[in-house]
Amino acid sequence: MPHPRSIQFTRSLVVPILAVALLLWACDSNGDAPPTEPEHGSVAGQVLDLQGQGIAGAALSLERTGDTPRSTTSASDGGFQFAEVPTGSWTLAITPPSGWALAAGQSAEQSVNVQAGATSETSFQLATEAQDAATVSGNIQHDGWGVAGVHLLLRDPSGDETEVTTEADGDFHLEAAEPGDLELEITPPDYFDLAAGEEQVRTLTVGSGESESLTVQLSPVTEQETVEVELLGNLTFSPSQVTATPGTRIRWINAESMAHTVTPEGHDAWSSASLTSAGDTFEVVLNNPGEFPYFCQPHQADEMEGTVVIQP
Repeated sequence: MPHPRSIQFTRSLVVPILAVALLLWACDSNGDAPPTEPEHGSVAGQVLDLQGQGIAGAALSLERTGDTPRSTTSASDGGFQFAEVPTGSWTLAITPPSGWALAAGQSAEQSVNVQAGATSETSFQLATEAQDAATVSGNIQHDGWGVAGVHLLLRDPSGDETEVTTEADGDFHLEAAEPGDLELEITPPDYFDLAAGEEQVRTLTVGSGESESLTVQLSPVTEQETVEVELLGNLTFSPSQVTATPGTRIRWINAESMAHTVTPEGHDAWSSASLTSAGDTFEVVLNNPGEFPYFCQPHQADEMEGTVVIQP
């Protein structure tokens, strides 16, 4: 049988130990125990174009209430990553770089659920922003008159090309689907060269919806000449037919006091001109090959007619 004093000593030890245990339990129940570190995961993905190629420079942000926002920018391959992200639901948002917009059906924000030790993967798809065409127009001329047969080629920053060949008035109009630095190449017909100071290839910077207008001067390959035609009192043009090369100046001279006209027939290489007095003149530079018949309107019934033939 235990000694009474031993029993009393044992009881004196048990009571304090139980008291300490109860105190620790109470502290733990009140939440005063040391906090545990939150669990983390990561978010990663790519920003892609419609062909699946990466797009650099997109701004991405990861946010949720109560946490510090995080931000990054897509790399050259379009990739992005957020590391050490606390678990739970986050909102991932994108701001496309200049020249890009969200593709059809895409949203600027996505909800991502981050799980401990895992990577939540996602992606955004962008398309090029719609842009208005850039326009280049103008006139190709020699001595103030349009030149036909000039070939113009316009190349945009992507290398896409559009081309046109001038008609008799020398006017041209070209559109580039992609604005920016455009390259214009000008090729005259064989019987013309670019005038001094003109460039065959030139770079034009034209923005979206903007236009550039220019006039290009040419000079004949052969020396320019002047051919004279007299309007005589016997109601004839002398000579009645003239053959010349492109760039030739044709000059009509009224040799009598009788009123005459030089009226084009079936073409618009010049407008009808009236020569009412002796010594009156009218001249035109014909830059384009072809036949150009004309007549005197007051004396058409008398068959006062002529023709200019321009041959390369």
